[in-house]
Amino acid sequence: MALHCAVLWKSVLALLGETFWIQCGVRQGGVLSPYLFSLYVDVVITALRNSGFGIFVGNIFIGSILYADDIILLSCSFYGLQKNGQQLSCIWYLLGY
Repeated sequence: MALHCAVLWKSVLALLGETFWIQCGVRQGGVLSPYLFSLYVDVVITALRNSGFGIFVGNIFIGSILYADDIILLSCSFYGLQKNGQQLSCIWYLLGY
């Protein structure tokens, strides 16, 4: 089931942009949204942890900081940061993004 949508540009004048079809995805605020996002983020965190590139705070390994839908990659070197970025790129490719 696809949704026919349009962007509301100015709420006072009710100007709508061109309509478009949404054929996949989860509605913002939908019941499944947080659950599906947490599954995705878990895959990302696990892959970054397993890569071994990141920093240590004491004896705790930290490869990224996540807040809401933002991801900050951490590394002691440019090489490690580049490797973490490549890791994310591979994950997104495998998940179909």
